[in-house]
Amino acid sequence: MKKRYQIKFGDQNLEVEVNDWMKRSQGSVLVKCGETIVLGTIVVGERDAFHLDYLPLTIEYEERFYAAGKIGGSRFIRRETRPSQEAVLTARLIDRSLRPLFFKNFRKEIQIVLLVTSIGEIDPDVCSLLASSLLVGIAQIPWQGPVAGGRVVKTREGIKCLPSFKERESALIDGFFSSHQGKINMMELKSKEANEEEIFDLIEKTLPEIEKLNQFQKEILKDLNLEEKKQELIFEASENFKNEVFNFLNKKKLEKAFFSSSLESFLTLKKEFSEFLSKKEFSEKDLSLGSYLFEKKLTEFLKEKILKEKIRPDLRKLDEIREMKAEVGLFPKVHGSALFCRGLTHSLSTTTLASPSSSLMIETIEMVGEERFIHHYNFLPFSCGEIGSLRKPPSRREIGHGNLVRNALEPIIPKEEAFPYTIRVVSEILSSNGSTSMASCCSSSLALADAGVPLKDYVAGVAMGLIIEDENNYQILTDIQGPEDHYGSMDLKIAGTSKGITAVQMDIKLPHLELKVLKEAFLKAKEARQKILKVLRTALASPRKEISPLAPKIIRIVIPQNKIGLLIGPGGRTIQDLIQAYQLEGIDVQKEGIVYVSGFNENLVKKAAQIISYLTYDYQENEIVEGKVARLLDYGALIELDPFHTGLLHISEISHRRVNRVSQVLKEGQKVRAKIIRIEPDGRIFLSLKALSRPPYKKRFPKHK
Repeated sequence: MKKRYQIKFGDQNLEVEVNDWMKRSQGSVLVKCGETIVLGTIVVGERDAFHLDYLPLTIEYEERFYAAGKIGGSRFIRRETRPSQEAVLTARLIDRSLRPLFFKNFRKEIQIVLLVTSIGEIDPDVCSLLASSLLVGIAQIPWQGPVAGGRVVKTREGIKCLPSFKERESALIDGFFSSHQGKINMMELKSKEANEEEIFDLIEKTLPEIEKLNQFQKEILKDLNLEEKKQELIFEASENFKNEVFNFLNKKKLEKAFFSSSLESFLTLKKEFSEFLSKKEFSEKDLSLGSYLFEKKLTEFLKEKILKEKIRPDLRKLDEIREMKAEVGLFPKVHGSALFCRGLTHSLSTTTLASPSSSLMIETIEMVGEERFIHHYNFLPFSCGEIGSLRKPPSRREIGHGNLVRNALEPIIPKEEAFPYTIRVVSEILSSNGSTSMASCCSSSLALADAGVPLKDYVAGVAMGLIIEDENNYQILTDIQGPEDHYGSMDLKIAGTSKGITAVQMDIKLPHLELKVLKEAFLKAKEARQKILKVLRTALASPRKEISPLAPKIIRIVIPQNKIGLLIGPGGRTIQDLIQAYQLEGIDVQKEGIVYVSGFNENLVKKAAQIISYLTYDYQENEIVEGKVARLLDYGALIELDPFHTGLLHISEISHRRVNRVSQVLKEGQKVRAKIIRIEPDGRIFLSLKALSRPPYKKRFPKHK
């Protein structure tokens, strides 16, 4: 079986091919957009995972270097190993769009594998989500889809769907939006301090376009006329079991868990619940549904408390932020450090400044390049009061949160020309009770300022939550903590400066969200952000005027491109000699002729930069120069222009009057000012003193008659 379908999206043609390439899976599709092609497949487990209180959905997004016509990976392996950061972020993007549309009582294991087999100018994320949604429909899994997404940018020229990678580089807003039934389902964007109205306008104009892809999917599934194969939902528990569970989880126990000052109360309740189940003689099927009913009851209880009584677990007002405090300059050997605390969420950030040679090298199928601003986010087990392994690669969550904070901070980082440092910020989550990524925005801003990075402004972040019955009965929560995140319906993270928004990430547990609810959440987040910024400025009013004395000193100079080889020297010998002679950290040479000289001794860095300027200076004819008489000759003098260049001043070019002996006019060591009158192809420089002065006036006497 092979069927092809096409649709126009933006200014691109999207093509879907439903085939039987993966014969033993439950579905196989090929989605094309220009030269970007994604091959996707789905496998559904046969047994229900009764013991889990979540859907075991796995999205595997696989990049292959052959898709870009490259042989990548380590020189000694030459094959793909761990997924790149971009691959992890795309997998998370798709998961967060699909997951809310599955029924809560479906528990079969699902694995969707997306293989990028060719990459052009269009990011594969739109094709990947389209393929994933279609595969769920083809596998006939019970859900509320389809769902589709679009990559959209706003530039100075306007709004564009499916932009190229190059167009995204200069975008004022770069966002990915998912749509379900014409309403927002998931959102992730970064912007250059856009205001709320600009973002709402972008969403309103984009969602109808994305919804066309959902109608496109429905037409494909209808045309396929699939043979019906019903995927069963999880079995319902017996009435006796439900009554026993709900009687055990009475109001008194739930209030004690939710309104205790200790987060351990939830763990205690869960432990008591497990012990209760073990003592009863319930059927194996009923017991397997225990965790599902536990989560359902706690969600309903929180909804009732907030919607009817407007009571939050920690008794705050709905728009109240937890108690905040911040401090900077914590460690003597660190370039910049800061601690930001909001309730039980504590984030410690440090900043390290280094030369451009310390930048992060990136090699993916999308790009090969360097990053000079790096943010890493670490979430270790002790932050939740747990014991776990520390010797592991970063989790998908850590990669996702780290990237979110990086996107939020990037607009305030000075350009390389003004601040030629590689900047690494690390956020360590010391204690967690919700909104750790937004706390990391705050602590990272302060750590950068403490290191003396000349930031445009501070970035503050806040997470907004939602408890909802329907579009007319809901409450928005400002600065959500753990239970409100886990049992609520939305986690909307918004970061920005006093001027505007820099990053947004939204996850919901509903199929979609009304735009009016989203707008209200954005406006409440703006109020909260201004309050948080005041706390940051109280800790440190503005970035320090000088960079940390422990950071290397960097001088930027520009040399002629044709002198780069001269600076590097045979086998890099010249540049290495300079590094050793002046105790430098490094000399970074870029192909444009920009040179960064870095070291920890400022005087030596200045001397090295001066030497490089002399070595690579390109003298021009008619240029006025100053030099020192290095040696007198019978026919002139050698003038030292700098340690690497000498010019010849011929005796005939010393003066307009006749000079019999050079020593009558010049002495060794004397400083002179001369004009370059000629430069030979071999580099020899010829100077003139008399070219700087007028010839003497000769008085002419009238002839006698």
